[in-house]
Amino acid sequence: MLPAMLPDLAELGDFASISRSGPVDVAAHRKLAEGSQVKGLFFRALLAQLPSDRQPSPPRRYLPFRAYPMPDYIDLLVHAAESLHPGRSLREGLLALGELGYVAFADSLVGRVMMGVLGTDLEGVLERAPKAYGVSVEPGVVTSRRLAPQHWRIGFQQIPNFIDSYQVGVVEGAIRHHGGEPEVRAHLLAPDVGVLDVKWTERR
Repeated sequence: MLPAMLPDLAELGDFASISRSGPVDVAAHRKLAEGSQVKGLFFRALLAQLPSDRQPSPPRRYLPFRAYPMPDYIDLLVHAAESLHPGRSLREGLLALGELGYVAFADSLVGRVMMGVLGTDLEGVLERAPKAYGVSVEPGVVTSRRLAPQHWRIGFQQIPNFIDSYQVGVVEGAIRHHGGEPEVRAHLLAPDVGVLDVKWTERR
């Protein structure tokens, strides 16, 4: 069952800058993730970044478009963040991994079909974000709304994998991948419900 609907994305206020060092309640996110699933291509992208001595044991093979339990993905995200970014906070590690998550989707077959025709059209990328999440995560819901040129709001419901860190990294990665410099702020209503206020400038 989905949580209560988000307020109108255009009317919501009180957005906060993204914390790079605050605590992350992994156990709470993992509990909220029970019953959710995410496609195997995201597992594969993380595992490809890990050196052989940091691979989870026992090893497991993931098929790109098969759905796997979200709690397992949260465990792998935390493991990868700590392994690949040992001198940084968990939040910083999750932000960095989010950028990898966007690239993994954009390079997948469905990502190339859905996003490849857009080139550097960031407005089009954010317009299609709900569909991209729809084929990647179950049963969460993502909505997006354009407020002005280069200013969007993205709403997340029942998305437990770190809206204000990992998901910020996904959005920042999308913007950088398509030639922009992002400015993202967050308004969380619950650990798995919130809105990102997204702006960007053209990279010079």
